[in-house]
This record gives sequence, C-alpha cells and structure tokens, in this order.
Amino acid sequence: AGVMARKLARAGCLVPYICPSTPGLLRIDTTWLDTIHIAVTACVGIFMLSFASVGYWMGMLAWWQRLLLIVGAVLLIMPGIYSDVLGIVPFVLVYFTQRHSSRYEPSTT
Repeated sequence: AGVMARKLARAGCLVPYICPSTPGLLRIDTTWLDTIHIAVTACVGIFMLSFASVGYWMGMLAWWQRLLLIVGAVLLIMPGIYSDVLGIVPFVLVYFTQRHSSRYEPSTT
C-alpha cells in the first residue's frame, strides 16, 4: 500500500510547480471561463500522470500506453490551447484502447 501511495503522490508533487507556469490557475488576469479551462486540463493532466505512474487505468497499461499518457500529461499541464488539444489526443487514444481491450470487463453492478 505504501508503494502504491508513493506512485500516486508523484503526480501530486507537480501541483505547486504548475501555478508559476500558469498564472491563470491563480485567477491572475483571466476570466472565469479561462480559469475553469486551465483547472480542468491541469487536473486531467495530473490524472494521466497518476495512471502512467501506477501502470493501471481500466486494466494494465502497456509500456507505449504509459508513454503516451506521460506525453499527454505534460502537454496538458503546459499552458496553451494547442498543447491542450495535443494532450487530449493520447488520453482519448489510450482510453479507447483500454476500453476495447480484451482485458477490460465492465462491471455489471
């Protein structure tokens, strides 16, 4: 349990470093819509980094899926609309490969 907690905490360690690179997260010279956009993409990036660190999302992640999630997480955490669009692509790709993988069985409960 301690090892798993440490893997999950790796992604959380980036949160203090996101704020200086993205002042919009602190509501500096932004609108509410921009702040919500920045917060959502940063959270998705942190989740992607956590999935890649642990190696499991809806099933075990292959090495290339983990690499895609890391690249996508970095792109989502970086400020900018183009990096956000490029960062969502690996997220969607890994989501659909995990969803349609033979290892994934949706729960019936």
